[in-house]
Amino acid sequence: MPAPSIFDVLDFEGLLEPACKSVLQTVIAGISPALPAIQVNVSRDSDTSETPRYDLMFASGEEIPQYGAIGQADPRQVAVAYTGVLTALIVTTRPNDNARMDPLHSLMTAIARYAFSAQAKGFNETNLPYLQILQIVSIDYRPQLQENKEQDISELRFAFKFAVRNDAWPPTP
Repeated sequence: MPAPSIFDVLDFEGLLEPACKSVLQTVIAGISPALPAIQVNVSRDSDTSETPRYDLMFASGEEIPQYGAIGQADPRQVAVAYTGVLTALIVTTRPNDNARMDPLHSLMTAIARYAFSAQAKGFNETNLPYLQILQIVSIDYRPQLQENKEQDISELRFAFKFAVRNDAWPPTP
């Protein structure tokens, strides 16, 4: 499906952050037994201090010319691939001013790792109509203890390689 304009195609953060939010919410909704309500925010959402929550932010990186789309027949070539980094902050409240991390925090970390792995297969033409994900690699995990706020905050980062779908380019710029 062609995008309405070139600007719609090239708004990578505006396309990828909501798609990542959708993928994460879908994984959370499929977990049984049900989890407590977990807020998922992206950088364009209004700030919230509710916990537990994920705060997602995507930052675009460099262009990579002539990148082959892995796992597709032939493999289908894309003229240009792009890179970027998704930062997922996981924020939970420490129970009873305990020095140990809430077990929900560890579970939320595992959920994010799964949601942005190849096994999840969460990105599709519905939540990401103009882009295709070529590769996602977990970069690092940085747990932090916010003693003054009685919160645990962990930062997970994922490197993305993605491309504009061949059929998404608009007929004219």
